[in-house]
Amino acid sequence: MKKIIKNIKFISFFASLLLLLWACSSGVDQVNSDTAKYAYVVNTNDNTISVYAIDASTGALNSVGGVTRTGVAPQTVVVDPRGKFVYALNLSDANISAFAIHQGTGALTDLGVGAATGNSPYGMAVDPTGQFVYVANFGDSTVSTYAINRSSGSLTSVGQSVPTGNEPYSVAVDPRGQFVYVGNCTDNTISAYSINPGTGGLTRVGADVQTGLVPISLAVDARGQYLYAANYSENTMSMFVIDRDTGVLSSVGPAVATGEFPRSVAVHPNGKYVYVTNYGSYTIGTYGIDVDTGLLTLMDQSAVTGRAPNSIALAPNGKFAYVANLSDNSVSVYAIDSMTGRLSRIGAAVATGSGPVSVTVSR
Repeated sequence: MKKIIKNIKFISFFASLLLLLWACSSGVDQVNSDTAKYAYVVNTNDNTISVYAIDASTGALNSVGGVTRTGVAPQTVVVDPRGKFVYALNLSDANISAFAIHQGTGALTDLGVGAATGNSPYGMAVDPTGQFVYVANFGDSTVSTYAINRSSGSLTSVGQSVPTGNEPYSVAVDPRGQFVYVGNCTDNTISAYSINPGTGGLTRVGADVQTGLVPISLAVDARGQYLYAANYSENTMSMFVIDRDTGVLSSVGPAVATGEFPRSVAVHPNGKYVYVTNYGSYTIGTYGIDVDTGLLTLMDQSAVTGRAPNSIALAPNGKFAYVANLSDNSVSVYAIDSMTGRLSRIGAAVATGSGPVSVTVSR
């Protein structure tokens, strides 16, 4: 009997070793930890990116130092899902700057291989597979698609830009990488598109759906069931159910009230909470999600930010939240209670460059 057990253990070890060797030799990407490693903030007034290392235990930020230059008037910063590349969207230059992440320090190296966009690009998102980037072009009323070279990080334009509603500002991708959603500020709608898994190209799905006034930020929950839109000029948030087969949106209930000028929305990785920064009231709203319907219930509106909280990002493990305060030139850090979703401020706000408009984190 002991001999049989010994043989089973040997076979199990040998099989595991073969599986590991196959994964390494076949080029299969290893799954990254959900622990956030670095935070990146684009500063629109001085055309820079602030880089921070994240303390895995406390969530605190520590400046990596140095100055990383972007194009003129960056508006959005994103990280590819593998944590290898950072992309900054430059409004005045109408292009995207690309950077490689130093895996040991988080410092950025300019790849010099950015891509041209449409006119007045404001919103940008990366698909969860790390293959494609999508940009909302406010001045063109279009959305552009780019393929990511997974080795070099360079971007290649995919086909022609696709029409949206009037003056799109925000863009979001569902977590399965099947659909793209664009918020159109002038006609107060969301346009939906299906993604070609081979090319990343977009095909319009259904008719545009109505939101509140100026849907400035969109977020999809981790299961790809619900979408939330912050309506900047109406002080509300709209809720939608996503048809998981077609990507079509259906409105759920009346919009819920927010603070003054809701600016940025994020959904907790566990799918239970939504967070909205209120640009005019310097607060963050926390909402509970009814997992069966997608409806939101306000839980707390007392978390205080700096002045003009313009952007919020959550750590992939859901433990921490980071808010870029445009008028204070700072980032506020919060711990997230795993049981209630409530936010607790961690230390003093951390200094950024001038005019921080967007924050993101990498794993």
